[in-house]
Amino acid sequence: MRAGAPVLMSALAVAYADVLRRLGRLEEALALVAQTSALSDRRVLPWPDLAAAVLHSELGDDEAARGPIEALRAFQASLPTEQYALVSLWMHLLDARAALAAGRPAEASDTMLRAADIATTGGRREPSLVP
Repeated sequence: MRAGAPVLMSALAVAYADVLRRLGRLEEALALVAQTSALSDRRVLPWPDLAAAVLHSELGDDEAARGPIEALRAFQASLPTEQYALVSLWMHLLDARAALAAGRPAEASDTMLRAADIATTGGRREPSLVP
């Protein structure tokens, strides 16, 4: 593959997977991301992990979501906090959902308030970019 093709393929797959997610076709979205990632020997961080984490979480498969979430946390830890704000927004959403499911609504609320601060600071207002 030529340079850049894996990045473009990954970006298109993740974008289309988000459309499928919004249509309620979660398993199809997950299969698309997995198949596209398998086509390349290069991982395009962090987008396939983010898509897998969100999709597995929405399917209620917390065990399968754990690996991609851990990969995202490692990715975030390697960068300055102001980079990849979209990843932070989605991670906050996943963390808030987990806190809510565990019966910790105050923690979930605090987590989403931090996400709102990130969105405001980064100027993220477009609904398709904000979970």
